[in-house]
Amino acid sequence: MMLSENNSTPRSDEELQKNMVAELKPHNAPITLVEYDPSWSDLFEQEANRIRSVLGNKALQIEHVGSTSVPGLCAKPIIDMLLVVKDSADELSYVPALESAGYILRIREPEWFEHRLFKGPDTDINLHVFSSGTSEIDRMLRFRDWLRTNDADRDKYAQVKRNLAKNKWRHVQHYADAKTPIIQKIMERASLNLENGIPEKNLFMMCKALNSNAISELSDEYHVRTCRRDELDIWKEMPFDDVKSAKEYNGFMTEYFNDVYGSKEDLFFQKCLFVCDKNDTPIGTCFAWKAYEKISTIHWFKVRKNYEGSGIGRALLSIVMRSIKENDYPVFLHTQPSSFRAIKLYSDFGFAFLTDPIIGYRKNDLEECLTILKEHMPQKDFEKLQFAEAPEDFLKAVKSSKINQF
Repeated sequence: MMLSENNSTPRSDEELQKNMVAELKPHNAPITLVEYDPSWSDLFEQEANRIRSVLGNKALQIEHVGSTSVPGLCAKPIIDMLLVVKDSADELSYVPALESAGYILRIREPEWFEHRLFKGPDTDINLHVFSSGTSEIDRMLRFRDWLRTNDADRDKYAQVKRNLAKNKWRHVQHYADAKTPIIQKIMERASLNLENGIPEKNLFMMCKALNSNAISELSDEYHVRTCRRDELDIWKEMPFDDVKSAKEYNGFMTEYFNDVYGSKEDLFFQKCLFVCDKNDTPIGTCFAWKAYEKISTIHWFKVRKNYEGSGIGRALLSIVMRSIKENDYPVFLHTQPSSFRAIKLYSDFGFAFLTDPIIGYRKNDLEECLTILKEHMPQKDFEKLQFAEAPEDFLKAVKSSKINQF
C-alpha cells in the first residue's frame, strides 16, 4: 500500500479501510521476521508461471520484489510480486482471469498509481499490480537491485526492520509506514549512484565463441523484424529512457548514423532489428555490424525500461549472436559501467573484458570500472567476469579510422 508521508502519525482505521476490498482486521501484535530462505525464489517462479498461464501476454512484466527477493535479508515470509499490465485501472482486462485461478483482490488504490493488490490461492503472496510506465515500478526494482548489491545498506535496513518488528502494531501497514525514512534514505543513495554516481567510462568486450547455454527463445507475444525507413527517429530515441534525454541526444544520434551508417544506409535497414510487441510497436533494438569493414560488433543493444527483466533482452541478443557466422567470430562490443546488468548478460554469452589500455583512439577504463562493477553487481556474477587481450588485427582495425564505429 501507499507509503505514509508522515509516519509519526499512524493512519487511522478509516483511512486504511477505504482502500480495502474486504473488512480491515487489526493485527495487534509484533511483526514476525525470519531469516532469508532460498526457497522463496522458487515460490516466486511457481506463482509467476501460474500468472503467465492465466494472463498470457497481458502480463507485461512479472518481478520478485520486496525483502524476500534480496538474498541475506530478513523478511516476513510473504512473497512480494510485481505484475505490470497495460492499465491496472481496467480491472475487467485481468481481474476476472486472476480470480478464476484463485487470486483474491484485497486492495484497490485509485489515488496511488491505480495500485491493486491480490493474495494468492495457496502460497502467501502480495501481488502488486501497476500500469506499464508507472514510476513506482522503477522505484521498487531499483530498491531491490540496490539491496542485492550493497551489503551496507542491506544490513542497515535489516537492523531497522528488526527493531521496528519488536513493537506491537495495530496494523501491518503501520509497520510498513514506519520503514519509510530508512527506505527514502537508501533510495536517495541508490538514485545518486545509478543516475549520477556512475561515470560514463569506456569498457570493451570480446566473445571468441558463443556460449550456447545462454541462448533463449523469444516469447510468442513478441516478434522481431527490421527497422523501417520511416522508423529511423524511433531508433534514434531507443537508447534513452526519457523523452528529454532523447531530444538532447538527437543531434548526436543523427551524426553517428551519418558517420557510421550513412554510406551504407540500405545495409543498415537490412541489419537493424526491432523486437516488437503484439501491436508491432518497437520495444527493443540490437544488430550485428561489420565495423571498419573487418570486425564483427554488436550495436545499440537496448530494451525499453518497462520491458526489462522479462527475458526479451536475452532472447534478442540470442537472435543477433546466432546470426553471426562462426568464421566471423570473435565479436566485439563497447559498453559502460552503468550497464552492469547488461554486462552480466554479455558475460553469460561468453564475452570477456579486453585488458588493453587503449582501444583505437579511446582509453580503456577497465581498471577504474572494476571497482564500480564490484559495488553494483552481485558477487557471484562479478566473480564470473572473464578477461582477455585484444587480437592484433582488431587493434589495427580500430586504429584505421578516428570515427568510433562501435
